[in-house]
Amino acid sequence: MRRHTVFRAIRIVLVVLTLAFVGIGASCMKKAATASQEPLYSCVVFADGDAGETTFDAAYADYAHLLGPATPEDILSHLQRRLGSLDQLKQHYHRTFTEGLPALVKDAFTPDWDTWAEWQVFAEKFGPGDELWQFALPASSAGGQRTVRGYAIVRDGSLHAMLLDRTVVFHASCADYAPMLQGVADEEQIVAWKRQRFDSLEELRRHYGDHFGPDSTRILLEEECRLDESGSPSTKWDRWHVFGRRYQAGDQLWYFESPAATWNGPFGRCGYLITRDGRIHAILVVAIS
Repeated sequence: MRRHTVFRAIRIVLVVLTLAFVGIGASCMKKAATASQEPLYSCVVFADGDAGETTFDAAYADYAHLLGPATPEDILSHLQRRLGSLDQLKQHYHRTFTEGLPALVKDAFTPDWDTWAEWQVFAEKFGPGDELWQFALPASSAGGQRTVRGYAIVRDGSLHAMLLDRTVVFHASCADYAPMLQGVADEEQIVAWKRQRFDSLEELRRHYGDHFGPDSTRILLEEECRLDESGSPSTKWDRWHVFGRRYQAGDQLWYFESPAATWNGPFGRCGYLITRDGRIHAILVVAIS
């Protein structure tokens, strides 16, 4: 009996230590990704349909919303190093993006080349006679706060395909919106603001297109989510895809909006929710007053 109790105590200690290490690892990963001055790992796959339908083509258009005023010609004028093969590109990626990271998080930021969808498409577009380059757009060209780096396939002097390196640390959780929700609403209050339920992500997207067009009087948070000429929302939007991929069968999709009186001041908030078992599983705030 005593021996059984000792073994049970040891098991409990091991479980506690494991959970502690996992928590520390997650914290370090978030810190490393947030504090880094350079992008580390592209973890969002663009799609033109719902969460599971991938139509990424490794073209400039797939990344245009992240490049600001930069053009394909800008990328071609900022080629830095020519690489001899896709294997050499992998080696360069590891040296550039993963060396120097704490051992605790290195595995998390090292891409799995066999499952990284963007890489698979990019690699398939590399053919005989193509040139493979690493490029770095300065912040001034990309219209952002930091250098944008990636890889380009050049064919006959033109940009044939590209792979952009960046860090995506958005998790579609309330914590991502903490600064704009603090003092305005907590999770329980946001759930109470539910207005309309949807049966699918496509139905939710149509609602966005109908209510948040170019003539919207509300302040849209995501400039990347632009409307095309047909009036449909562009889906090349990182945060939308993170949100969409958290939706599973059995979850509920909702539009939420704060009371009318809040829109007369600085406290109006609206967006979309994925609820699971009555709690917020994911959130996408799209506009504020």
